[in-house]
Formats: sequence, C-alpha cells, structure tokens
Amino acid sequence: MLGILARPEHELSHADAVLELVQLKYALGHEKYKADPWPCMLVKSDINSKLEAVCEGMNEELKYGFDKYIGCDKESWKEVHLLETIRMVMIAAASRFMVGFPLCRNEVYLRACWKVNDGIVINGGLTGATPRLLRPIVGPLVTMNLRRNIEQVRKQVEPIYRQRVQALSQHNNSGKLDGKESQDLFQKMLHYAQKERPDELHDLPSMSRRLCFANFAAVHQTTLLVTNMILNILASDSQYNTISVLRDEVTDIIGPDSNAKWTKYKVAQMIRSDSVARETMRLHSNTNRGVFRKVLTEGIKTEDGIELPKGAYISFLGRPLQCDPEAFENPLEYDPFRFSRVRETTPKDTKGKSITNHLSFVSTSPEHLPFGHGRHSCPGRFLVDFEVKMIIAYLLMNYDIEFPVEYERKRPANRWMAEALVPPSGVRIKIKRRS
Repeated sequence: MLGILARPEHELSHADAVLELVQLKYALGHEKYKADPWPCMLVKSDINSKLEAVCEGMNEELKYGFDKYIGCDKESWKEVHLLETIRMVMIAAASRFMVGFPLCRNEVYLRACWKVNDGIVINGGLTGATPRLLRPIVGPLVTMNLRRNIEQVRKQVEPIYRQRVQALSQHNNSGKLDGKESQDLFQKMLHYAQKERPDELHDLPSMSRRLCFANFAAVHQTTLLVTNMILNILASDSQYNTISVLRDEVTDIIGPDSNAKWTKYKVAQMIRSDSVARETMRLHSNTNRGVFRKVLTEGIKTEDGIELPKGAYISFLGRPLQCDPEAFENPLEYDPFRFSRVRETTPKDTKGKSITNHLSFVSTSPEHLPFGHGRHSCPGRFLVDFEVKMIIAYLLMNYDIEFPVEYERKRPANRWMAEALVPPSGVRIKIKRRS
C-alpha cells in the first residue's frame, strides 16, 4: 500500500476515483466539486486550527437538538428511532459551523440537507451500478428529487448569501474577517472565493452545491458512526459497565456541568471514549474498502509486481485487516475499551510522551482505513473527534438509555448494502431525561 500512496495524483488519482464512486457529475451537475475541492482545503487549513471555538457553538447546538428532537421528560421513557433522531441532531450541530445561526435552526433547510445527503448516496449506488453507456439516461432520472432538494437548499441559503456578498463587496480591501462577521465555513468559503475563485463567488447555485457537498462529507458517515456507537455502548454495558465508565470519564475530565468548555487537551485525555469510537470504527466501519485510486498512466506496478492497467480503479480491503484474528483477540466481538486498556497500561517514553497515540481514534494506518490513509486521509476527522465525544458525553450525562424489551438487551445486527455496512433499519432505543 505504501508504494501506491507514494504515487503522485497525476498517476494514481484519488479525485477521479471518488468521482466514479459518488457520480458527482449527475449528483451535483459538475465534477469540479471534487476535482477542485477547495472547501475541504479550508477545513484542513482553517477550521482544524480553530476547533475549540468551532465546537463551542456546536456543543450549544447539540443541547438544542437533543431538547428539540428527544425532549426533556424526566418521568416517562420514550422510544425513538435512533438513526432518524441522531441525523437531525447531527445536521443541526454541523450546520452551526457550516452556515451559522439562525439558519442552523431552520427546519426546512435542515431537512433539505438530509434529503440531499440521501440523494447523493442513492445516486452513487444506482448510477454507479449502471453501464457507462446508459448513465447519461439513468443519472438525470435518479437525481430528479436530489436536484429539487439542492434547489431548496439554495433558496434557504440565498438571504444570508446576498447579505454576506454585499458586505464583502463593501470591505473588499481588507481581505480579513470582520469581528462582526460569522465565523462559519460558508463565510470562509465566500472569502476564499472572493480572492481565488471570483467566478464562483457570484454564482449562488455553484456555492450552494459546494455547501451541499461539504455538508455530505461532514455529516453522513459521522451520523452512522454515532448511531453505531450508541448501539455498541448499550450492547456492551452489561459486560463492561460501559455507560458508568464513560460517565465517570466525562465527570473527571470535562466536569459535571454540560456548559463546561471543551478543549483539545481535554478531548485528548478522554481515551476511554476514544476507544469506544475507534472500536466502533474497527468493527462497524461504513465502508469495506479504503484508499481509492484511478490509474491514469501506463506502466504502474504494485510492490508485488502486479501491473495496473490504465483506467483501472483500485482500492484496499479494510475490514479483513480490522477483524484479523492475528491482530485482535476475539476480533468479531465489540470490546469498548480494547484500545484504552493498552494506552492506560503502556509506559510513556523517556520524554514523558505517549507511545500509543497510533491507537487513537483519529490515527490512520495501512491496517486501519476508516478515515483513509496518507495525504488524502479525511481532513475533518479531528472535528469528528470533538463531535462524537461531545454528543456521547451530552447523551450519557443527561439521559438514561436502554434497548426496547423485545431486543432482549441484544444489539440488532447491522446490514450490508452492497459494500456499505449500515445500522439496522428502524432501530429504536428507549430514552428518558435524567433527574
């Protein structure tokens, strides 16, 4: 794999492989949204450096989302559809850093965003499975609803877009963020477009589609991850006392107050929550493969001497390595503290630094591919690290949760859809606000 990763983009293209996988030509109307993914660059260069400020607003939105979509009833248990509930909480929280307040609480906008995400997935599956000759016919048919939902996103974004572009035109000499301006990703996109992509700045449909794709990247797999984490926490609780262990960790590190400030240092100390997340990714990663590439030139060979024909698509199987019995004891069993036990018992080096950081949630390797590996590994994983720990902490500190009686304390199995491993359809949990 390392030899493949070392190849330049003009030989083995990550962007071209993703375009084939997601079929963006039909989903968003143009391949430039992945071929020139500059909003992702902004996440990597700007958002990641301001995680604490970004996550302060997201944490506020998580509380609002839980209160709205789950409620505050301390007396009665309530059954909720887990995936549907988490997806609304997640899209609201993500929208706080994507487009800011108050659009992040606009129900029409939030539901349109989720319908766009669903449409992108459906298009990738159906159009991607269609013979190339028929894609120009099938693609537009499959994406009819998707285009309508993208138009709804555009309509909801238009007022703040007009307002912000006008403000930019009045302050175009400074090139700096005004202290009164929003600090969300959309604002940063407008600033970048003003300097580097002026043709797109005044193209609202294009900016809306870029926002939709950034939303998809930020929310889709994170929602599946959080859903799987909650199911795994419940399923492992009787054996590992998972809920109490995680609550104790939150109390010790973050504090009992849900308004406490989250910092990079505190998040890094939450190694048991980190282990729960990494173990969930190991066993219930959404994808079976990683490190997708398209071969663009002739004469490329793997380290084993296998010649890769020009035009071929390649990837690496991740799940067999993540469930390898030679690497993991009881590899098909969910052990929430599999990684934290190692990190807690391994001595630090002579400089007092941990030598087990490669076992953290955000770490990638050729043997752990949920976030990819190498220069194209997921740039937003550090934000995801904050997100999942905040949402699990808020859930467990403020709610009691359990499986419905008919589940008999057992986790419903995930299901395969082609090569995607997704949470069980219609899975429910019981939930009640803690006193």
